[in-house]
Amino acid sequence: MLQDVHFEFPFDEVSLKENELLAMPDRVTVSEMLGLVNDYAKLKFAYDYGDGWVISVFLEESREEEISLKLLPRVLEGQRFGVVEDVGGPGGLAELEQILKKGTGEEYEDMTRWLDSTTLNLSNFDKDDINFRLKKLLHVYRDIYEKNLGPTKNSLDLLTRQYLGKGVRGY
Repeated sequence: MLQDVHFEFPFDEVSLKENELLAMPDRVTVSEMLGLVNDYAKLKFAYDYGDGWVISVFLEESREEEISLKLLPRVLEGQRFGVVEDVGGPGGLAELEQILKKGTGEEYEDMTRWLDSTTLNLSNFDKDDINFRLKKLLHVYRDIYEKNLGPTKNSLDLLTRQYLGKGVRGY
């Protein structure tokens, strides 16, 4: 059985679970990790540890083919809107969804003010938007983390989906 691998830049002390290995995310590729398995793999990403987001990525098929690098990286499928920052993790997102469905009341007014949006649709999955942002965000994060450059107005607009006319939080 494979051990769990914990990918993290160890800025502070990293606590590992039993049977967990530490890997530096800038020194190993996903394909190297997936090379350890045969036909099926499941990766779990823990995001924003305080809120408890766990995102599962499944490799269902792997094949060699020539493809333009302009098409990569890309998301092929997905469901729903995804992570809402600082909402309180999956439980907070479920609560937010109920409040938005209700569409009225003090909680609704508070949440839509906090979101800076009355149009957030948590059922929506926009593959084109995700892939557009994924390609662009690679450059933004490379500039920030590898070149130590501060984010530009354009990169901040990209992070918050301002190009779509969204609110200050990107919703």
